[in-house]
Amino acid sequence: MADPLIFDCQRVLANVRRAETLDLLNRVTAFRAGMEPLALQMIETELRERGIGPQEIEDHWAQLGPDLIFLEDGCAAACSFCPRPAVARKWSWYWIWGVVPAFPRLFYYCPSHR
Repeated sequence: MADPLIFDCQRVLANVRRAETLDLLNRVTAFRAGMEPLALQMIETELRERGIGPQEIEDHWAQLGPDLIFLEDGCAAACSFCPRPAVARKWSWYWIWGVVPAFPRLFYYCPSHR
């Protein structure tokens, strides 16, 4: 098995090329603090190839707004239900099989799941 700490350029590049533009914009803005510098370069290059320049990236960052929730490492929290950045958080129950409340847990919500 490969060492998980080794940066796999081919795998990252394939992932970037498959990703939706909105996902790439979120990675290069809200999730930037948690990204490898080389991965950021790959994402920015892919966005340029898709016709998305620095101004559109800046506009997306501004559109995300001041409500983003940031974790201690400086990276935005991800929604508990999708990969988008979170704008709200709330304690709720974690349910086993959807019927048995097991323990309280902090959930994060994007605008769609809020």
